[in-house]
Amino acid sequence: MKQPKKLTWKQKQIVSNAGKNPDDYMLHAENDSELILYNKKEKRLEAVEK
Repeated sequence: MKQPKKLTWKQKQIVSNAGKNPDDYMLHAENDSELILYNKKEKRLEAVEK
């Protein structure tokens, strides 16, 4: 797995609008329709629609 990156301000807004705490996530990958996030507490990947 590649190194997860910190979320930008805009990405944090997307994550919080999805009802999740942005402090618990790091960015794994991004495409046009979704963000693939790494959950730091549960150590797994999750997808969030943009």
